[in-house]
Formats: sequence, structure tokens, C-alpha cells
Amino acid sequence: MLVLLAGTCFAQRRYYHETGLAILRVDEGYPGAFVEHRYVATGADNLFRAFLAVGSHDRGVAYGSAHEDAPLYDGTFSLLDSLVIEDSTSWVVTDTDSTGAPVDSELVLISSTTEMSYVDTLVGVTVRQHVFAENDSGRDIPVTFVIENTGEDSIIDFRVVMFYDGDIPDWGYEDDYPFSINYLEAVAVRDGSGENGVCSGFCGLIPDSGMVTGAWKDWVDTTGIDTFQIDTLVFEPPGWPADSEISAGDWSVFGRWEFGDLAPGDSAVMSIAFLVSDSTGFDTLAAEVRGDSVTHISETERPIASNIIVAPNPFNASCRIDVSKSGFGASDLEIFDIGGRLVRKIAVSRGSFSSPITFGQSFIWDGRDNGGRKLPSGVYLIRINSTNRETATGKVILLR
Repeated sequence: MLVLLAGTCFAQRRYYHETGLAILRVDEGYPGAFVEHRYVATGADNLFRAFLAVGSHDRGVAYGSAHEDAPLYDGTFSLLDSLVIEDSTSWVVTDTDSTGAPVDSELVLISSTTEMSYVDTLVGVTVRQHVFAENDSGRDIPVTFVIENTGEDSIIDFRVVMFYDGDIPDWGYEDDYPFSINYLEAVAVRDGSGENGVCSGFCGLIPDSGMVTGAWKDWVDTTGIDTFQIDTLVFEPPGWPADSEISAGDWSVFGRWEFGDLAPGDSAVMSIAFLVSDSTGFDTLAAEVRGDSVTHISETERPIASNIIVAPNPFNASCRIDVSKSGFGASDLEIFDIGGRLVRKIAVSRGSFSSPITFGQSFIWDGRDNGGRKLPSGVYLIRINSTNRETATGKVILLR
């Protein structure tokens, strides 16, 4: 079912992505920002504000803003393309007769996808935002931003920030702590009192993407935009306080990516997943979502650093998956969805090669599963197995 909400005909629209245990709201009224992020297990809204910021020293900064109850005042992004919502549903049998024949069923939401785009003329970028959620009782909601330089000149030293101010629970401002897992490129704020046991934040989805994390205390500003804070967020080196400096308070966390110079027409891609967890399970959840522990690897298999190059990434029709390590000797490629389910396996014998694929040779994936069906938009995990029991892993984003 495809629903187009045309901003020119209706009031600004919003949509709640739900996974069973997590809820994330997207809103045309807050382009480049997220207003609510809930952990259903507690019923509390764990998010005070989260927003995207982009900038360079020669262009300045563009940013989104949110929250209705304590606004950061207006951001600089303007809505370009209205919110498009696509729900994937399926009929599920809810009752059967004595013979086992179905007598009743209901329409169940399987997954939801939203897309919207917004623009900032000062920095000269257009952002395409893509959110995907599976209604499988999961606690993660992946988001991809494709940020294009729409100007006539290069953007020098382009960088992107994802900011997350998660007050737990319900904007308490006084009892939350920052939390970082550098090797997973993940940051969060957790409940300091332990009464609710909530940890809320995000992780980077593209392995080794160069995300650098930081934390900030007492960000709250209800009287007007603090341009010094915004500029510091984008241009200053992200900092993480020493353990002795961390105390109860209004903590926020953020990640920053530096893309170098962005030529006219080129795009920077940033993918994250919003996560909610109890205070002891955030690192495990981040590892699962990123694919670090999606499949069980036996003791005889030797995981190695990612030696996979995917282009284009994100992709729509097909992508090329290259083995970038000389002498690797790939025998087959496996593709998993974000929940760890194997959706496609491509063996060398089925392709153009009769021997293991090596450096300079490629797999081609058409975005379909083993049955030839088109897979929905989302983040997919890649594992390439070699003839000497090594494995290489990577990640690709499919945008329909």
C-alpha cells in the first residue's frame, strides 16, 4: 500500500515507525530532525531532540531542529519533497476450525518505509532521508541520509553531525549519563538512576565509516538558538569527558563524519540506526544491528577486517561487490537482512567464474532474494566466504 502525503494539499504530516519495541517519529514540520524515540517496554519518550547538521568552514552550517515542548527554534532546512509512506502488510491467520482450516485472519504490518527530502540554500545541499522499520519486536530503526552538493562549486572540508539529546525518562534533564562504544561507532544516553534501565541512542551502520563520537553536558536552550553551540558541534574536535568528569546531568551525545571536499553533484552517504535498550544490552544490540555478530562463526573460521567494496552504495537496481584483498579466493557470497536472516546466496559456480573470485573480480547483486523476489528497502549485511575459511564482511543499503 503506497500513500502519498502531498504537502501542497494538506497540513504538515508525521508518521510513527513502530517495530514492536521501538517507536520513531518523522515529521514534515521538522525536516532534518526527529521528535520522538520511545522504548515501548517503559512507555517513556526517551528523546528530547535529535537532528542532522551539515557544514563546512567556507559555507557555514545547516541543521534541523525539534522538540515542540522546548524548541531549538527553527532549523535551516526547508521541506523539498513531501513525506512518502509505504507500508508492507500481510494477512495472518488468527483462528482455525477443528480441522485446522483458517476461519479468521487480520492484516498485519510487516514493515514501513518513509522518504522525504529537504534543502538548505546556504550550504547548498539537498538531503534525501530514508527510514525503514520492521515490525518484528526489534529495537532498531535504520535511517539513511543521502546528502548531495547541489551548488556549482565544491564544498570544502564537508562534515556531517548526528546529534542525540536523549533525556530518560521523559525529559528529566537531571539524571542521565553519556555512553559510548567506539569500536561499534555507537553513542547513547542512559538512565542514571537505574529505575527505568533505559539506554537510548544510535550507532553508525557503515563499518569503519570514520564516525568520531562526542558528548555534551547541559545543552538545553529554550530561549533561542545558540550559534556558538551549533558551530562548535560541527567544527570543533568531538570530545569525550574523562570518567571523573561524568556526573548526573543533562547529557547529549553525537557522532561526526568528515567527508573531505564534496564536488558539485556528488553525494555523501551516512547511515545510522536509532536504538533503544535496557542499560546492560546496548552494546550487544549495536553489534547485532551493525552485523558484527549477525551469524555464528565457528572456531575454525577466521574473521578478518572488511575487504569488500560495494558500488553504488546505496543502490537501486543492482550493485557490484568487489573483493579488495589480493589472494582472498572468494567461494560464495551471502546476504543477510538486518535481522540476520539469509536472503541471498551467490555461489561462484552460478556466476561467470568456475574458480574462486579473487582481487579485481566482482559479484553482482540485483537486490533480489533466492526466489527472485525484489527485496524491500533497507540495510543488508554481506559476508564473503573464502576457500581457506576466512570471511570478509560489509554492508549495503538498498533504496527502492
